[in-house]
Amino acid sequence: MKVIAASWQEYVAKVLPAGVGPDSVQYQETRQAFYAGATVMLAEQLKLMQDDHAPTPADVKVMEGIAEELREFVDVLTKERETQ
Repeated sequence: MKVIAASWQEYVAKVLPAGVGPDSVQYQETRQAFYAGATVMLAEQLKLMQDDHAPTPADVKVMEGIAEELREFVDVLTKERETQ
């Protein structure tokens, strides 16, 4: 199961303007940025787990902050798409 690929398809459906197809520059560059973001998120999560310990309150706070930042980002994109 390809989790990132499935998330990318959800993102395309919710965010990219209708008619932007896989051959377009916008689609390709957005996909590259999406996967780059996923790569950074995985790296950050792995950093938190490096010491082979249960998540600390500080670790949880970092992840909660990331989750909130991403929710805000999606909200902005959704609102922008609705006004297009």
